[in-house]
Amino acid sequence: FCTDSTRDFLDMDDFMKLMDHILFSPTVPGTYNVSTGEGKSIRDIFDAVADYLNIECETPPTVPTGEDDIQTVILDPTKTESTLGWKAMTAFEAMITKQLQWYDQNGVTSIYSHLSQANTK
Repeated sequence: FCTDSTRDFLDMDDFMKLMDHILFSPTVPGTYNVSTGEGKSIRDIFDAVADYLNIECETPPTVPTGEDDIQTVILDPTKTESTLGWKAMTAFEAMITKQLQWYDQNGVTSIYSHLSQANTK
């Protein structure tokens, strides 16, 4: 199943480029959102993985966001982009592909999730 929540997913290479910039360049102190500013659904991840694996499968049921979860987490990176001159550059689909290629090369040894089986009735 997929939840109907939306998140702002960031590629680790983009994150590390910002960390290098902060560590090795003069920066303005402050609080910054490190994000893409774009929301993607859990279903978007499902679709990207299915595309990568080149499989067709039934559309998974979508369930509401749990009571202990937040519907949407999307941050505004405007200050980070304008003040620090940094912008996330990796497209969502490219990020998912890169992660799946890593799993192809290194394998998956354990799977952890905070999710339990959803009641899809």
